[in-house]
Amino acid sequence: KKRSELIGHRFSLHEAGFPSRDFQGELPESSTFEHELVSADGRRITHAWTHRAIRDPEGNIMEFQAVGHDITVRKEAEAALIRAKEAAESADRAKSEFLAIVSHEIRTPINGVIGFTKLLRETPLNSDQRGFVDMIGTSGLTLEALISDILDMSKIEAGKIEIDHTPYALRRAVEEVVTFFTPKARAAGLTLHTNIDSDVPPVVNGDPNRLRQILVNLVGNAIKFTERGHITVNVSGG
Repeated sequence: KKRSELIGHRFSLHEAGFPSRDFQGELPESSTFEHELVSADGRRITHAWTHRAIRDPEGNIMEFQAVGHDITVRKEAEAALIRAKEAAESADRAKSEFLAIVSHEIRTPINGVIGFTKLLRETPLNSDQRGFVDMIGTSGLTLEALISDILDMSKIEAGKIEIDHTPYALRRAVEEVVTFFTPKARAAGLTLHTNIDSDVPPVVNGDPNRLRQILVNLVGNAIKFTERGHITVNVSGG
């Protein structure tokens, strides 16, 4: 506004109660605050204000000055960031809920595959059929682990991942993964071997599903990036 429009009128900040006075009604010697005003063209704008007392050489207060900086753009950016953060958190919650529902629905048929595989093993089978049934069972367990991975992704994001500590047969876990990938390696013209040292204990304490996940990634990548020759999974003790 022009000077002529301001002289003789109370400062709009004082009318709004800024800066806050003390219990005696005195203005503070210095203060900083934010306040929203309506500009001359009707826009709502936010200013960050610095209020301070101006003293004469004898130390007496002559006047008060208040300098405002327009921070409207910054405030709008902060509000947009908050909205984006809330939208992202809402999307994460929706994703986690979706993963939980889908994983639950997929587990039911996978459990059926694993269960009937166990029943098939108890029926008379020739060696080839037993090998096929074992592959079906291993594939079912791998799919079950993949479903757990999907859930674990949301758990990792939420910082809730847990590692199991349970006894399991290390040799069997390794051989199951190798058996699962053998047909794929053969189709790629590769041979897949397992070399487990004799000092490796038959039973170890840990998380068998995590071990399978690691081996599936390692062996899968090895087959993918090996052009010819063989791949060996080495397991040593100590």
